[in-house]
Amino acid sequence: MDITPQDDQSFNSDLTKFAQLTVAILVFYVLYLPGSVYVTYRHGLRGLPTTTWLIGLALIRIIGAACYIAAETTDITNPSEFDALFTVGAVGNIAGIFFLLFCISGLILRPHVHLLLVRPQVEPNTALLRSLFHLFSWIAKILTAGAFILAIFAAAKLGIGASYDFRRAFAIILLFAWLHYIAMTLLLWRQMPNVLGFDRGIVNTLTLIWPIFFLPVLYYLLAAYWENSPNFTILEPNVYFHAFLLTVPEFVIALLLLACLSQLLIMGYGPIPAELTVEQAVRLGWPEIRVLLPAEKGIVGGDDILPAHPVPVRPLHNDVDDDAISADSIPVASPQQHRDLTPTMPHPI
Repeated sequence: MDITPQDDQSFNSDLTKFAQLTVAILVFYVLYLPGSVYVTYRHGLRGLPTTTWLIGLALIRIIGAACYIAAETTDITNPSEFDALFTVGAVGNIAGIFFLLFCISGLILRPHVHLLLVRPQVEPNTALLRSLFHLFSWIAKILTAGAFILAIFAAAKLGIGASYDFRRAFAIILLFAWLHYIAMTLLLWRQMPNVLGFDRGIVNTLTLIWPIFFLPVLYYLLAAYWENSPNFTILEPNVYFHAFLLTVPEFVIALLLLACLSQLLIMGYGPIPAELTVEQAVRLGWPEIRVLLPAEKGIVGGDDILPAHPVPVRPLHNDVDDDAISADSIPVASPQQHRDLTPTMPHPI
């Protein structure tokens, strides 16, 4: 359907509400990025599975929102160029949904692992969840790369990069995103592999307050729906589809987190045992289950404080396949090696 100049003016006026909705998404994730930097710094190299969705989700949602804002604020006369920007934003936000599924699978998996440690008689099957955990991760990464490629080809073919407003809006967002990615890489590269500890409080806090940040989003969405002017109905399916991509996933992940916390409260959230057997370590296969011995014992680790109980010792190399580790292949630290060491190290899980 061709848009007349009068329709185009009303069309842009109505879509301003959608631009404001997108700005709320953008502001939230820009504020969210420093938290992911802090979590990555505290978690270290072995936190890659956890921090991948933190970093990737924030980046892809920022890029998707940037495409929407660029489409709203750029003086585009060709409707196909406008649709091209929205398509790029849609691909990016669909990738963001898979990052959310990646996060959801991790949130569901972690309570099961915790229950396995607290209550050995409970044997939850986590094989399917772990498979979904990795599947969603790869799908999200592939779609993220596709969003970048699509953005490049769309800009080159349609000439939308010729607009100064578009170049300024899109370049600022991409520059910020890549600076954040470079900062993450430097932090991970400088981190020692034996850094333990994970500040889960900041992650849980940010996740629980997501609905508060998205109350303005619901306001703009409902305002646009109830106004429902004749010109606004021209692109109603397109607008609300993108509004769905921008709003619903965040509420879903917040509700699922509350469901996971409720599951822990119902099934029992007891203290994590100080001693972790080799069988439990092999069954779980988590890379965090590792204790470093002092350097004079032949294993690089410095003056790490070790637990008083025998625990499995993981190799220092990160390229070791956790699934290939068996109970016979994991050495157990002897009591002699733990002598004169205080059991003050927090449990890594």
